[in-house]
Amino acid sequence: MAHELIHILPYIDHPNLSLRILYIDVEDYKLKNGWDKSGKKGSERYERIPKNLAGEKTISSTGDYDYFLPDDLPEAFTSKEFSKKAHVTRTCTGRMLCILMKVGIIERIGRKGREYIYSRK
Repeated sequence: MAHELIHILPYIDHPNLSLRILYIDVEDYKLKNGWDKSGKKGSERYERIPKNLAGEKTISSTGDYDYFLPDDLPEAFTSKEFSKKAHVTRTCTGRMLCILMKVGIIERIGRKGREYIYSRK
C-alpha cells in the first residue's frame, strides 16, 4: 500500500484527493522453476486471479489516514516498534511514516540512538 502512495506524496494532502482501498482475496499461481531440488525456492509468479472482494476503505480527508496506525501503538514510538505492531517490513514502515508525517497524523519528536522517535499529533 505504501509503495503506491509514496509516488503521489506531493499530492497526498490535497483536499480534493480521495482514495478507495480494495481488499481482494487472490489465488496465486507460480511456475515451479526455482533453483533448488523441489523448484520452489526462487519460483516465479505466473498469475494472480481475484476470488473475492474482502472489504474496502475510503480515505477522503487527511484525518482518515490514522486508519494506518495500529491501535496498540504507544504514544511515543520508533519505526522499529511501528513495524512490529503493524506487521509490515521496515521498507514499508519508512514509507508509511513519511506519508503519515506529510498528512499531519504523526510528527518526529526526537531521537533514540540512531532512530527517530515519533508521536501522534
